[in-house]
Amino acid sequence: MRLPRTRAVVVGVTAVAAVGLAPAPAAARPAVDPAVPPAAGSDDINGDGHRDYVQYADWLPGVGYAGGVRITYGTASGPGTVTQDVHQETPGIPGQHLGGDDMFGSRLAVGDFNGDGYGDIVAGSLGAETAPTLTGTLVILWGSASGVSGGTALPHGELPPGGPHYGEELATGDFDGDGHPDIAAATGDGVRILHGPFTPAGGTGPVTRESRADFFTHSLVAGDLTGDGTAELVVIGAQFGGNPGATDAWLPGGATLRLDPSTAATGEAVGVVADFDQDGYGDVAFGVPTDDNFTGALVVWPGGPSGPGTPARLTQPGTPDYEERFGHSVSAGDVNGDGFPELAVGSPGEWVDNQMYAGGVTVLSGGPGGLTAAGAQWLDRETPGVPEDAQFFGEFGRDVRLRDSDGDGHADLFAEGGQPALLLPGGLSGIDPAAGATQLPGSGFVAFPQ
Repeated sequence: MRLPRTRAVVVGVTAVAAVGLAPAPAAARPAVDPAVPPAAGSDDINGDGHRDYVQYADWLPGVGYAGGVRITYGTASGPGTVTQDVHQETPGIPGQHLGGDDMFGSRLAVGDFNGDGYGDIVAGSLGAETAPTLTGTLVILWGSASGVSGGTALPHGELPPGGPHYGEELATGDFDGDGHPDIAAATGDGVRILHGPFTPAGGTGPVTRESRADFFTHSLVAGDLTGDGTAELVVIGAQFGGNPGATDAWLPGGATLRLDPSTAATGEAVGVVADFDQDGYGDVAFGVPTDDNFTGALVVWPGGPSGPGTPARLTQPGTPDYEERFGHSVSAGDVNGDGFPELAVGSPGEWVDNQMYAGGVTVLSGGPGGLTAAGAQWLDRETPGVPEDAQFFGEFGRDVRLRDSDGDGHADLFAEGGQPALLLPGGLSGIDPAAGATQLPGSGFVAFPQ
């Protein structure tokens, strides 16, 4: 039986190896923060000045398990009560649902793709249109003053045989530096980059392909790692080549980033970009929940003018244990308002008060030296002010997001697991559940894009 964890915060840091990339030299840069959202208003769907919340709904009236997208519109104090459901039977949305295989909206990304000042949504429908081959489609849902109004299906070019899931993972950013957001969509044979700008008539730029024959893509992350105003795409997954099964990441046209050299790894890693040390270069923090027999770890690569520099591996605060899956979810945002982003890290396998897989969340602080243990917080269902008790398989922290939901300059923590999702407010001293924890309606609420 596992003893309750001691909450003293000690983060172990060790260097890990880069493949084919020299450390980037230090350089003085103006302080900028490339953390999400990538552009003001990119997730303000109705243009009222408040962030909106986009989630996948696996069941909706009228289409059942064909799925859809639910938008919860924001207010000055956070998520409001006005929602909009969009699916393939919604007027103006291309396609027709074919049943439970559609999964419309199961992959989501946001951005202002036509430059009209309203946030738009890219919805991946992994099995739509082509079942039973499940090739899948991508659709842009256009924002407007009245919310989502109409949609446009996006081309993908020729796909290989076998029915890969087009749009299995999504990321957005200005990858070619032309001032327009682009869309990266993973497929079975690599990543398609759809270059903007986009219009209701479709994409106006080319569709390019990036691939590696020895690599299976698990997730995508994008951000400005070199300080030049152009986003880098980072592809996360597992090798099939020289080190089969190892969890790695790679930059198209650039280096491989070693995350977990163990052949027991599965490629199940996630990432987020933020300038944790405010040196003007985005840093990429990877959560690797499969590391060390699913104990989990973080691997943080600092940005620089030549790309990612010398990485560090950070382990679970306290005493890491088997199957805690530290790093299963990660999200960045400035919680305490000091200008340095914090990193929320979910550990859904954590035991709490002898409840198996009750889960918890660690919040690490950013600072001049990057991510640090100083001031780190641990939060679970037994933390004072957090509603309900720790439960068997509650998996608190399975999904986390840090977002300033009320415009007070402090990122708030959205956290979810098997129990209802929570919104825990941020403040000068960090995440403060006693200041007014809110239980959010429905499941999947924090599964909105970063």
